[in-house]
Amino acid sequence: MAKNNSKSIRLSDEVLNYINVYRGNGFNEKFENIILDSQRKEKERIKRIAELDKRIVSKLETLERVSGKVSELERSLSAACRISDSITDLRRQFENLIK
Repeated sequence: MAKNNSKSIRLSDEVLNYINVYRGNGFNEKFENIILDSQRKEKERIKRIAELDKRIVSKLETLERVSGKVSELERSLSAACRISDSITDLRRQFENLIK
């Protein structure tokens, strides 16, 4: 690949250290390898993020449905407890009438 562009850049020690341990011979090749590798993997990362976003939406929809069912069950349980309490009260009243 022709290298017609000459640039001067300033880097933090952290970035320089990252570049220096990357594959390649010399700073320029290592820097270029980082950029090209990132470019090649970008579409794959974007696709993966989109897939994960879809899964998150699906999980949130499932959570919402389950939460709704739990709320329904809680209301039903509460109603059943009230009915049970009413039956107990009626039984007591009936027993008091028989005595």
